[in-house]
Amino acid sequence: MSELTMNLKENKAKPKSFGYVFSRLATAASIILAVVVFFAVLSSLGRLSSGAICIMVAVDVALMLYVRKQFRSKELLRLVESMKVKGFYFPEDRDEQIVRAQKCYLGIDLHRGIIAVGSLYEIGANKQKRLYFDTDMIESYESYSNQLVLNLRSRTIPTLKLSVLNGEQAYRNIEMACKMREKYDANRDNVDYRNTKAQMIAVGWMIERDY
Repeated sequence: MSELTMNLKENKAKPKSFGYVFSRLATAASIILAVVVFFAVLSSLGRLSSGAICIMVAVDVALMLYVRKQFRSKELLRLVESMKVKGFYFPEDRDEQIVRAQKCYLGIDLHRGIIAVGSLYEIGANKQKRLYFDTDMIESYESYSNQLVLNLRSRTIPTLKLSVLNGEQAYRNIEMACKMREKYDANRDNVDYRNTKAQMIAVGWMIERDY
């Protein structure tokens, strides 16, 4: 655990304030404005001045550059890498989904039955950047397009609504993990796993069922 800084303060996610909202709006605006400019050029030649078109193009380019910078930010990737701990949580690449637009992450370690949620911003009742729980926490689950809903056996965080890249794949992985619950005991039966889990719980990074 020496690679992890077990500090609750450092694990606090940001509230979805102006910066988050502006980032989402900028993404939508850049796409809409690009379409508007395209059709304006096609249909308004002779009616729309070249100066107006240049201004629209300049604004769209600025928005696109801002969105590109947000998408290429390494802050989320650093968070994801910091969550991986050998012997406790180390999923296969195919069992991870990183959603750059929403600054969030979902990973499932199918070898040990550990699910990890990472987010730079708060997700409902979850105020943590890093959150771990095992399959025993899951009461029910469902997916809608690119959203996964996990109902947890927790009074503190009863529901997690997560944005994912592929809702169907996330659903299948959760389903597989829940069906393999009895097989995880052997993979968790070692000192390193138990010690790491105890530390995670102590600092609030991992939650356990409370009913």
